[in-house]
Amino acid sequence: MKIAVIVGVNADSYSDYDRSPWLEDMPDELFSLSNSFSEPSSDVCVGYYLQKHYPKYNVDILTYDDVSLEKFNEYDLIIGFYCPYYVYSNEGEDEYKKYLRIINRTKAKYLQDTKLTEFVLYKSKYHKFLHKEGFPTLPTEYLDLTRDKQYLKKFYKRIEKKEWEKFVSKPEFGGYGEGFKIWGENTYKEKSFLKYVDQMKKKGFKKMLFQKFVKDFHDFYEVRTYWHNGVYKYAVGTIIDLKTLGTGDETLISDVPESEGGEIEESLMRKLKKMGKEVIETIPFDTPFSLRIDFGCCLDNKKVCREYFINEIEYNGNLLANDTEFEVIESLGKTIIKRANSLKKNK
Repeated sequence: MKIAVIVGVNADSYSDYDRSPWLEDMPDELFSLSNSFSEPSSDVCVGYYLQKHYPKYNVDILTYDDVSLEKFNEYDLIIGFYCPYYVYSNEGEDEYKKYLRIINRTKAKYLQDTKLTEFVLYKSKYHKFLHKEGFPTLPTEYLDLTRDKQYLKKFYKRIEKKEWEKFVSKPEFGGYGEGFKIWGENTYKEKSFLKYVDQMKKKGFKKMLFQKFVKDFHDFYEVRTYWHNGVYKYAVGTIIDLKTLGTGDETLISDVPESEGGEIEESLMRKLKKMGKEVIETIPFDTPFSLRIDFGCCLDNKKVCREYFINEIEYNGNLLANDTEFEVIESLGKTIIKRANSLKKNK
């Protein structure tokens, strides 16, 4: 069984050498493939874990420079941590489409599946799907950046008529806070709106999401739940300092559920786990080997209790392994081996 792990995210570092002493002897040539703040990134950690603990499997750690149909066809299973999203962000749309063509044509099993990838990257797809299925989501307006100026002006007026005291916008396909903007009654003017839209178009984005600002969002933890092969594994609650959002160096406050050593109420976690499991069972794809479902607070309704909503789904989200005592890297590595064994059995 030949396995390739595609790395290069250069973010989401992991540095708990006490918990994972096997990391200490990572070769410099592997470390150089993906790192952040002088620590190895989670993607290369998973790849190295597989090499160290499953020597009977032939595991290669590759970068995007190695990607080709000929190279992919050498493997049985490919784990694309450096996924189409990163290619789109770093290499552009043409390379993104090329990567998808290679993934779809290779005889290897590539994870994640490209249909799931596009379902998640095109946020409007899963937003509308979840809303139709009855899951709690934020009301969202979608702006098509490929349309003409007359359309853009009409959209501006449509948002203006909503009389939102505050609202946010962010690009579809965006990540790490790129393009995120908070608007207020004093800042939402047609000239500034059109200037912002033009900036997003120049960055290559084709659609924007506009949502009413949730006043409680940055007072309560956004709970990021992690699922391996459809099974809940751990969660990390985060609050991001708005002033640092989109800078690439966000200030993050984090906590974990009570049962995992933190203070996030277990009564809340039971509700979020139940909803997360229902999402995984409802989305029209085979169970992903890894999925992150993020829950935000709170919906603007008449209920006395805080009601969480599904904020985002990530098929390849940051693991935040430094923010939990759960053995994240090891668990994900074991999950990949289970997939490899299943693939071998079904051949």
